[in-house]
Amino acid sequence: MKKPTKSKITAKQIHHKHFFVAGIAAFFLTGILLGAFFVSQNSAHRAFADLHVFKPGQTISNDLYDVRIDDVSTGNGEQGSMKPSANKTYLIVNLYVKNKSSKSLSLYPVTQSYIKDDQGSTYGIGPAMVTQPFQGGNIISGDKIKGQIAYEIPSSLKHPRFYLEGLAELPVIIQL
Repeated sequence: MKKPTKSKITAKQIHHKHFFVAGIAAFFLTGILLGAFFVSQNSAHRAFADLHVFKPGQTISNDLYDVRIDDVSTGNGEQGSMKPSANKTYLIVNLYVKNKSSKSLSLYPVTQSYIKDDQGSTYGIGPAMVTQPFQGGNIISGDKIKGQIAYEIPSSLKHPRFYLEGLAELPVIIQL
């Protein structure tokens, strides 16, 4: 009777097997990470593509709110306003918001709204006095608010866009 022979596995062979297994694991992990990256890029691209730009007078409506800009004007503000900086004017937006959700809706124009130009520069609220100021804060379910917000913008600005963020996943954008 023959004795069974023991096969010797050398440390070098074990070392090569570990590298082989680690290489396969790294290959699959790289594939998974690249797949996740491309899916997230596609989602971000789709979300950006889903942005719709509205016009003044159009009501942006969903399950949570109605938003509309009723009127837009430019000028130096009401009497008593600080004058706009050199080469600037006030863009006065008459905003309407209705809360259609079952919960309070927080809306603070100072932090949630701005004007943006074609180059990506943004312009915030200016110190103009208006006749009917928009009173931001919590809008209770079923309530509505309307009023004016003034933004200080360059006098030469063409094609300004109004942005209102934080009401839903995507911002409200209105071409003024």
